[in-house]
Amino acid sequence: MDHNPGGVFFLLFLTTLTYSNAADHLPAPTQLQYKWLDPFILEVSWKNPPDLPRDCRPAYMVEELNEGRRRTQVTENQTFSQFFLSEKMISSPLMLSVAAECLDLKSKAANITISPTKPHAELVKNFKCFEDHPRECTWIPQNRSQNLRFLYRSCSRLEEPLHTCVQQSEEHVCFMNQRDLKRDVCVVVESDTHMNTFKPEHAVHVPPLDVTADGNYLLLTWTPSDVRNLWKFELWYKECDEPKTATFKESTVRIPYDPCCIYHFQYRVRCTGSEIFVSSSNSSVQTYGSGKCYNAAIIVAIVAPILLFLCVLLSCYCFRRHKDIICPIIPYPSNLLKELMNGTKDPGKPNTLLTTDQEVLDDVKVSLVTDRTSQQSV
Repeated sequence: MDHNPGGVFFLLFLTTLTYSNAADHLPAPTQLQYKWLDPFILEVSWKNPPDLPRDCRPAYMVEELNEGRRRTQVTENQTFSQFFLSEKMISSPLMLSVAAECLDLKSKAANITISPTKPHAELVKNFKCFEDHPRECTWIPQNRSQNLRFLYRSCSRLEEPLHTCVQQSEEHVCFMNQRDLKRDVCVVVESDTHMNTFKPEHAVHVPPLDVTADGNYLLLTWTPSDVRNLWKFELWYKECDEPKTATFKESTVRIPYDPCCIYHFQYRVRCTGSEIFVSSSNSSVQTYGSGKCYNAAIIVAIVAPILLFLCVLLSCYCFRRHKDIICPIIPYPSNLLKELMNGTKDPGKPNTLLTTDQEVLDDVKVSLVTDRTSQQSV
């Protein structure tokens, strides 16, 4: 019988390599299955991998394969429960992978695709729950003809019954328990064919803003809501069309005031002392001031030149009107001596003939008187 030492060593090498590769990996978990405990809670279960090494107590790594992967370790249990919202299932199905680890060995991942009980779709938008009065939840439906049902529960607990957000006669408004309004709640909206799960926006109504003038400042006063503490007032405004911003925690604040400007205010409030984000919506634009400015320096700068010009113009007119009085004609000394020698009583006046008014001459009647004495002597 012929022996082939090379072939024996080759078979031994292949056996060793195969055992080494098998020893580097654990078998993958098997029989993966899932169920929805409620519209939010998903439970995934599986079986232990077969042929585990002795003293191997595996830990399981569960990973989301969708965008924004999240890894969770579940020690020794063959179940995994997690809270999921529609935002992870509207665009694509939810996919999970489960892998085992023990004794520095890892298994290949076993994948599973999750389907919701109903297809997920955005049924409403701008869903808000107001914590102050009136304590209500409001929304805008995507399709007004759909009949919608609203349920909610806490997001922080794995097991809790669902509560109904009660709808009354008012359209697109429902009411939660007041105790639940301040909690981190999750809402499920259901139609006959679709569903949508999400966290509502916690909000307060926009508080009124009182604006009054105080000398060179404007006093801005608002009343913080008493439903939570540590409110912050965020203000953005325009002063003579110049944008400015301000943030403060006080209920009254002063800002510089220019009476020549028109002010446009817009603001919101938000809570800084809570893990839950609570905010009001942006207020409508509030206008203050008329923009009518009476600046004394500007008025003097405009009116003074006008008055000066009028004074100069009036002076010129008076001078031309009365120049003979203001500047009389003074005769030369030589002319004065000549007129004195000629016997002129009033040397200051020029030689002129006396003329009579024509109207006076027309009224004068001339008659001849005969001198009788003269006639007799002749």
